[in-house]
Amino acid sequence: MTMKTFFSHFAPPVLIASLGRCGKQDAVAQALKSLQPSASWFRLASKPYALRSPALGVDLMLQCLNAEAPPAERLWGVHSWSGPARTAHGRLAQQELTPLLGEPLLCMDGMAVFEGADEEGQRWCAHGLFDSGKRLQSLTLMRLGDWLPMPVVEAAQSAAAGHAISVAAVPAASAPAPVTCRSSATVPKTGWYEARLPADHSDFRYFSQSNGRFVRKHEGERMLTLGVVPFTDEGLVVWTWLREG
Repeated sequence: MTMKTFFSHFAPPVLIASLGRCGKQDAVAQALKSLQPSASWFRLASKPYALRSPALGVDLMLQCLNAEAPPAERLWGVHSWSGPARTAHGRLAQQELTPLLGEPLLCMDGMAVFEGADEEGQRWCAHGLFDSGKRLQSLTLMRLGDWLPMPVVEAAQSAAAGHAISVAAVPAASAPAPVTCRSSATVPKTGWYEARLPADHSDFRYFSQSNGRFVRKHEGERMLTLGVVPFTDEGLVVWTWLREG
């Protein structure tokens, strides 16, 4: 079983392919068409917000990346997805996950956390919950890396023949240049910011899941420090603007 096949026991392929990807509303809605998205899915929220697809019984989190832009230019991204095991093949024992996902970052009774990356380099964190028989019950996959372009779902050549859909990437130029700030520097733009450390930093996993990585600041104010130890590593932190309100 490959890693992608394993994930398919918890979420549909289009949701797996869309994790950590962003695009305009029409492109995201088309990519997630099988989840039956509605206009109410696209909200101007400063942080990722939870949604549910009744069609397939999966949960996901979307985020608007540039809420200040005109509606036609706004970008939306899939931050994470979560779901129960859809087939018996997904209900693996804890020790059976290591060949697929690598050694867990955290493993305790009823829970295990893994980190990895897909074929395009998008990093993710997988959070598995286990039942009393130590079989995987549900899985949450959350993006860790920078946003990548949303795949464009093209029409199948022959739906009647059951051909798989093809996926082509939106040009990376469609994503606007991010507004960033360093710790203790002057804030360049009013709004919500998210702090990030380099992926190879020893505290990357901790701070990428901490609520303290989000802060709202006004233009001209001094940016906070994230609290990285040693303090000299605070210079590695990049605060990225998310939205205004």
